Amino acid sequence: MLNRIKKWLEKQYVIFYKKRPVLIPDLILPHPDDLSPEALNAVNTVVPFIGPYRNLTTLLSLLLYFHPNVHVLNHADNWVLDYPDFNFLRNPSPPKMETFKAFALTHYHPEIGEYWHRFITRSHAMRDPARSIQRNRLIKRFGMKINKTDVRTIVWKGALNTPDELMHGEHTLDELLSTYPSLRFILPIRNPLDCALSNFKIKNARVTINAETLEQTLNEVMEIFTWGLKAHQAHPDKVFVLYQDEINPATLGRLANFLQVPPNKQWTKDFLYLFRIGKSKPHSPNLLRYYKDLVNKSLSWSPEDEKKMLAFADSAQAPPI
Repeated sequence: MLNRIKKWLEKQYVIFYKKRPVLIPDLILPHPDDLSPEALNAVNTVVPFIGPYRNLTTLLSLLLYFHPNVHVLNHADNWVLDYPDFNFLRNPSPPKMETFKAFALTHYHPEIGEYWHRFITRSHAMRDPARSIQRNRLIKRFGMKINKTDVRTIVWKGALNTPDELMHGEHTLDELLSTYPSLRFILPIRNPLDCALSNFKIKNARVTINAETLEQTLNEVMEIFTWGLKAHQAHPDKVFVLYQDEINPATLGRLANFLQVPPNKQWTKDFLYLFRIGKSKPHSPNLLRYYKDLVNKSLSWSPEDEKKMLAFADSAQAPPI
């Protein structure tokens, strides 16, 4: 009964805010000429997301941004990958990482001569009326002008090209990690069934490029997840796996340690309160059987991950007959 009342109140809250202008906080970023060597040196880790599209990265990026020492670069794949001096994933060298860090902190691209304006605070998650709770909590926390003066971690929420470059690029993960001591990765794991369905519905070109059916899309999603889990197995201190149903204080404590940022009680409180995802979509018995076979084949080398992945199918609801 209490949950029903709570959901009703939240629905009224969203309806109310749909009628109001959306307030979007701005970022106060250092001017490129004023970016000090100390600010660059203070950045301990650069952390791109890996994994398939439609994998909770927008929500997670926003919640990571609630930490006072975390800055998020939202998208900008082409602005990084298409320019040799910025693309630290190709022909890796330490100066490229410093160039990327300067771009991420200032959002100014000297070769293009423009600023990147798609801040995480202006993402679709922030403009969506259903996300008004997150947006208003962020404004309450930082105000309408967000000025982070002690950034220690840059999280890069790429779109599609970044994970693809890592999986199929000319340089191995070992090469990149040995070149860049500050480089780490986060692999979120959304229910693969829901992730595949979401990609299939929007016909995402990168994930479903060879997929004409939902099963083929699920194959490609699981291929990416499997690659990421193998990267974690090879580099457990450099790849952090974040299952959607394992968001709890202990996990967030390990995540802060992984990012090399100090624990923050308010950040933990905000993250736990604001991490909200819908229930799993209904999936047919045939798709569930297909998924279980796929998991067994893909993850037989990791019984722990195999068990966690199978749990997604066990908790899924088949559509009524």
